[in-house]
Amino acid sequence: MSPDHNTVRYGWIDCLHLLKSRWPILFLVCSLVLLLGAAMRSRIPQLFESTTVVELAPGWNGLDQKIPQHSSTVRSVQSGGAEGIRAEIEAYVFLNSTLEDTELQNRLKTEDEADAISLLRSRIDVKVGQGKKRIQILARDRSPEAATELANLIASRYVDWKNAQEKARLAMRAEKFSDEVDLQNKRISDLEDSLLALKKESTASEEELKTMRRELIMESHLLRSLEAKSQLAMVEVRQAIPVANVVEAAVEEDAVREGNPAAFFSGLFLLGISLGSIVVVLTGIRRASEKVSRNLSRQLDIPIVEVAPVNGLSLIGQVDPEARSIEPYRLMRTRIHRLQAPDCMIVTCLADGKTPDSAEVVTNLAAVFADGGHTVLIIDSDFRSPRVHCFFEAASQPGLSDYLMGEMRMEETVVRTKRPNLWCMPSGPVPRDPCGLLTGRRMDDLLWNMKQRFDYIFMTAPPIRKFSDGSALASVSDHVFLICDYRDLSSSRIRRDRIAVEASGGILSTVLLSRSEGRVRQSKGKKATAEQSVKVDVRPATIKPEDDDAAPRRISSAKQD
Repeated sequence: MSPDHNTVRYGWIDCLHLLKSRWPILFLVCSLVLLLGAAMRSRIPQLFESTTVVELAPGWNGLDQKIPQHSSTVRSVQSGGAEGIRAEIEAYVFLNSTLEDTELQNRLKTEDEADAISLLRSRIDVKVGQGKKRIQILARDRSPEAATELANLIASRYVDWKNAQEKARLAMRAEKFSDEVDLQNKRISDLEDSLLALKKESTASEEELKTMRRELIMESHLLRSLEAKSQLAMVEVRQAIPVANVVEAAVEEDAVREGNPAAFFSGLFLLGISLGSIVVVLTGIRRASEKVSRNLSRQLDIPIVEVAPVNGLSLIGQVDPEARSIEPYRLMRTRIHRLQAPDCMIVTCLADGKTPDSAEVVTNLAAVFADGGHTVLIIDSDFRSPRVHCFFEAASQPGLSDYLMGEMRMEETVVRTKRPNLWCMPSGPVPRDPCGLLTGRRMDDLLWNMKQRFDYIFMTAPPIRKFSDGSALASVSDHVFLICDYRDLSSSRIRRDRIAVEASGGILSTVLLSRSEGRVRQSKGKKATAEQSVKVDVRPATIKPEDDDAAPRRISSAKQD
C-alpha cells in the first residue's frame, strides 16, 4: 500500500484510531462470528464424560498375551503395562464381545459392526496410574445418563473379562499339572512292569535291579509332588481371587460436559475481534488520518488540519521537494487562509509537550506561505528549546533575547534568507526570565513594527501548561496553533491546552498534526549536502550600526520585495 501525495506511511496508531472511529463495523463482524459459532456448536452433538475407576490386584503382574486388534491381525502386548491395558480395552475382540452381549450397538444407532466399534473407540479413553494398578475408564455420550451407563458397562465388562482370563489361566495350569500326573503314573507303571520282567529273567544282575528300584522310588516322589501341585491348582481354580475390581463406579451427578463453553465462546470472541479489525483496517486504512481529524474536530469543536510529515529535513533546504512532503503543508496553508485576521496575522505555534519536531512544522509552514507570495517572518520565541535557526544553517544568536534586553538593535537580529519572502529572527541567548522579556514593552514594540512590514508572523512557543512563556505569547497573537504528534494524540490533553490558551486571553484556532517518518532518503541525482540548505544572508555591511533608523528601512522593503 503506497501512500498518495497528501498522506504519510501508516502505522499501528492509524489502525487504533480507525478501530475507535469505526467500532460499529467491528461490533457487527464480531457478532456475526459469535452467532455462526453458536449455530455450529448447536449442530455438533454435545458429549458428556463420565469416569469409572478399576483397580488391579496388587500381586498381579499380567502375562504376555496375543491381544487381537482387528479380526485378522494380532499383536503381542504386555497386558499388564499401560499400553497393554489400553490395547486390551480398545481391542477388536473385547469391543466386539461387548457389542454382542449388550444392546450397545442399537443405542449407538449404527447398523454396521465396524462403524459401531470405531465409534465406540472414539467414545472411550483409558488412563493408567498408581504403579499401573489403577485404571480410569472414561466414556463419552450425549447425556450424563448414557455416559455413566457406558462407563460402568465398559468397566464391568473389562473386570469380567480380566477375571475370566485369570480363571482360564488357572484352569489351564491345573489341567497341565493333571496331565503331568497322568504322564508320571504311566512312567511309573512302565518302570514297575520292567522291574517285574527283570526279576523273572535269571540273566539280570543284582546291580541292575537296584538301579531300577532307585529310579522307581525317585519317580514315585516326583509323582507325589505333582499330585500336590495339581491339588493346589484345583483349589486355586475353585477359590480364584478376582484380579480386577471396580473401586469407583461412575455416577450420573459427576458426569461433566466435554469441552469448556466459556473457553469456546472466548475463542470465538477473539476470532471475531481479529476478523473485524482486519475488515475495518482493509476497508478504511487509506483514509485513516482524515477520519481521525474529523472525529477529533467533532469532539473538540476545533479545526484539525491533516497530518504533516516530519523527517528532519526542512523544506527550506529542498529545491524540489517531493509532493508527499510538501502537499500536506500546502493544505494547511489553504485552511489557515480561511481564518479571520487583519492585514498581518500573528500566529503563536505551541508545542503539545510530546511533539519534538514543532520547529520543523513551523519552518515548513512558513516556507509554503512564502512560496505563495506572502512576506513571512519566523520568530523563534521558544527559549526552552530553540531550534528554528538549525533549519537555516544560522547561529542562534544574536536574536530575539538580545533585542528584548536592549543589547542589540532590530536590524542586527532579523535576518533575511535566500528563499524569497522569508525572514527569520533566531532566539538569541537564553535569558534568566523569558516570560518577563516576552511581556515587556519592547516585545509590544517589536510586534507593532513587524505588523507594518509582514503579512504573516509565526512565533514558536514551548508547551503552555509547562512554561508561562506560551501564555504570554498567546495573549498577543491573533491566532494560536497547537502542534500535536499524530502518533500520541490525546483529546483530553488538547482540551487542557485549549483551556490554558483561553485563560491567557488567546484563541486556539486549529490543531496541526505532525508525524515523524524518519529521515527521508534522497533520490538519485540529489545530494543531501549543505548545498541544498538555503543559508541566511545577514549582510551587516549594508547598514550602519550606529543608525537606529536603518532597521525600519531594511525591513520596510519586505512587502515590496
